[in-house]
Amino acid sequence: MYLLCVYISTVCGCSRLSATRDSMPAAEILAEFRGGEIRESDLPRAEIFKAEYALYQTKLARINEAIEKKFLEHAAQKRGMSVEEFLKREVTSHVSITDEEVKKEHLKFVESVKDNPRFKNLSEQEKEEKALARLGLKPNFGKSFEVLVKEKFRGLISKRREREEVQRLIKASGLKFYLTEPEPPVYDIPTDGHPTLGPAKAPVTLVVFSDFQCPFCAKAAPALKKLIDTYPGKVRLVFRNYPLPMHKDAQRAAETAVHAHEQGKFWEYHDLLFADQNNLEAGDLKRYAARLGLDVRQFDQALRSRKYEVKVKSDIEEGSKYRIAGTPAIYINGQPRRPRTGDYFADLSPYVEKALQDGKVTQKVAPVSPSGVLAEIDGIPITEEDLPQGAFYEQEERLYQARLEQTKKLLEQRLVALAAQKRGISPDSLLYHREIDTTPMPQELKTQYEAFQGYVSGNPRLMHMGEEERKKEILKLLKIDSSPSRTFEDAVMQKLSEIVRRRKLEQGRPGLMTRLMGEFKGRIYLEEPRPPVYDIATNGYPALGSERASVTIVEFADFQCPFCQQAVQTLNQVVARYADRVRVVFRHFPLPSHTYAQKAHEAAECANEQGKFWAYHDFLFANQGALGVEDLKRYAASLGLDTDRFNQCLNTGKYAEKVKKDVEDGTKYHVRGTPTFFINGTPQRIQTFEQFAWHITGGKEGKPVPSALLAAAGGG
Repeated sequence: MYLLCVYISTVCGCSRLSATRDSMPAAEILAEFRGGEIRESDLPRAEIFKAEYALYQTKLARINEAIEKKFLEHAAQKRGMSVEEFLKREVTSHVSITDEEVKKEHLKFVESVKDNPRFKNLSEQEKEEKALARLGLKPNFGKSFEVLVKEKFRGLISKRREREEVQRLIKASGLKFYLTEPEPPVYDIPTDGHPTLGPAKAPVTLVVFSDFQCPFCAKAAPALKKLIDTYPGKVRLVFRNYPLPMHKDAQRAAETAVHAHEQGKFWEYHDLLFADQNNLEAGDLKRYAARLGLDVRQFDQALRSRKYEVKVKSDIEEGSKYRIAGTPAIYINGQPRRPRTGDYFADLSPYVEKALQDGKVTQKVAPVSPSGVLAEIDGIPITEEDLPQGAFYEQEERLYQARLEQTKKLLEQRLVALAAQKRGISPDSLLYHREIDTTPMPQELKTQYEAFQGYVSGNPRLMHMGEEERKKEILKLLKIDSSPSRTFEDAVMQKLSEIVRRRKLEQGRPGLMTRLMGEFKGRIYLEEPRPPVYDIATNGYPALGSERASVTIVEFADFQCPFCQQAVQTLNQVVARYADRVRVVFRHFPLPSHTYAQKAHEAAECANEQGKFWAYHDFLFANQGALGVEDLKRYAASLGLDTDRFNQCLNTGKYAEKVKKDVEDGTKYHVRGTPTFFINGTPQRIQTFEQFAWHITGGKEGKPVPSALLAAAGGG
C-alpha cells in the first residue's frame, strides 16, 4: 500500500512497460501468449467503467473551466473591456438576491447546527464558534452570529447565481462538445415483485435504488415520476430499497414501505415518507399508515416483528452487485446513470429519449476532431493546450491500473487452464498442489489459531455470551455453516486451514505467473500513460546534496504527517549514498487537517533564515506530538538560534505567504497528499530507498515501484 497523508486523494506514480511502443500490436490486443490473446472486449465492463467515468468527469470539469475562461476573455475583448468589467456589467448587475432567500439558508444552517450531535454538550458560544468554522469564518465581536452567517450565505448565493448567469451566456453562444461519455455496463436487474409505476411492457425501465432518509432521493423522486408523465406509456419506474447505514431510521422506513406495498399503497406511502424525512420514527410511520387507511394492526405487527428485514437486506445485497456507492442509484434499461447537475429530470431525459430511439441507452456524441479540438465556444476552439498540465494524469493512471489488473486476472486464468491441460490435471490441482505448495504447516496453523484466539478473547461482543451462544456467533463471524457431523473445534480448524491455504496461494501467485509467462511466451501490451513533467522551482528553497546533481528530488511535505516523518530517514540514506548525483529540495505542503502544521512550516522558514533549516526540520519530525507555538520557540532555543529574532519572525507570520505559495504551487502540480515526490519534475509513487535507487541509477540498482513490477510481469 502507498502510504501518505491525504489532502484529497493520492498522487499516482509511473512505471516501466514490458513491451516497447514499437513492438506493440493493435491497441485492441492487451496481452498475448502462445495459444491465445486478451482483447479490450474481454475485460469485464463493470470493473473498468468506474475508472473510465472518473476520467471522463475530470476531463469534463477541466474543459468546462477552460470554456468559461475563454468565453469571458473573448466576450470582454469584443466589448473592449476587461474581464472584471464584463462580469460586473453583464453578470453581477443581472443577479438579485432577496432577504427571504438569505433568511431561508440561515435558518436551514441554524437547524443543522442544532441537530448536530457533536455540538450537544457545548455552550452556546462554543456552538457558534464551531458553526462559524464550518463556514470558514471566525467570531467577529463587531458583528453577531446571525449577521456573519447571513453575510456568508448572501455571498455564496451571489457567487452561485453569477456562475449560473455565466453558464446561461455560454449556452447562448453556441457551445459544442466533442467529448464522448464512456458506455456503462448493462446489468440484468430483477424487477418482478417490486413496486412499479407504468406499463410492464414499456420500452424503457428506470430502476431506482433509494433511501427514504436521503435528501437527494427525495429530490429525485418527483423527477422520476415526471419522466413517466412526460413519456406516457413508454417508461416504467421500479423501486428498490437501499437504506444507508448512516441513516438510522431508513432501514425501518424501508421495511414498512414493503408492507405498504403488500397492502397496495406503496407509492402513496413513498410520497409521505419523502415529504417528511425528519420524522421517520416508529410512531411517525404508524401515523402515516393510519392516514392512508392501511390495516394498522397488521402494520404494527410487521413493524415490531421486523417481518420484512430480510427482504430489504436482499435489496441491499442485490444493489451491491451493481456497484452502488450512494443513493439514489438510477439505472436506465440496466445501465447506471448519474445526474451531472442535480436537476434529475433534465439530466436523465436525454438518456430516456435515446433509449426510446434504439432500445438501449447510449450517448454517442461527435468524436474528438482530428485537430485535437475538445470543444468550441462562439467559434473559438478549446484544445489540450488550454488545460492545466497533467490535469488528467491521476485518473488516466487509475484507469490504466484497472485495465492492467483485469488483464492480469484474465491472463492468469487462461495460462493456468493451458498449463493444467498440458500437464493433464485440473486447474485447482495445479494451483494448490503442483505449482504452489499450499499445505498448512503445523507452525502456520498454530500461529493462525493464536491470532484467532486473540481476536475472540478481545471481542467485547463475545465476552458476556454463554458458551453455546458464543460458539454460534464465532461460526457466524467466520462464515462457517454449522453441521451436526463435525465438532465446533473441527469446523474452526478447518476454516483456519482454508485461510492459511488461501494466503499461501496468494503469496505463490507472482512466482507462478512469472514461470507461466515464460513457458507460454506471454506479453502484456498495456501502455501506461506518460506522466507530466513539471518545471518546479527549486532555487532559494532548502536543499541537500550537490547543486550539479543530475537528479533533483523535490519533496512536498507536512511536518505533522507521520508518513513524511518515515521518509526522513529514507531521504537521508539517499543523499548519503548518492551525494554526487542527487539534490533533495524541500517544499512546504501543510494539510488543512493538521492543526499545527502551518505554523510549524513558518517556523522552519524562520530557522532557515538563520541557516538552520535542516536541523530544525529534524527537530520537528522528531517531536510531531508537540508542535504548538511555544514548542516551536523552545526548539529554536535548543538549536542556539537568535530567539528574539526567531520569535519576532514567527509571531508576525513573516513567512505565512511563502508557505501558502508552496501549497498553491503543489496544488498546481496536482499534489493531493504528503509526502509527494517529483524526480526531475515527474511525480513518482515512491516510499523506499530501493525505489529511489532504481530511479536514480536508471534501473541498475534498487527495485522499481510496485506498479512497475506489475507491468513487468508481462515478460520480455
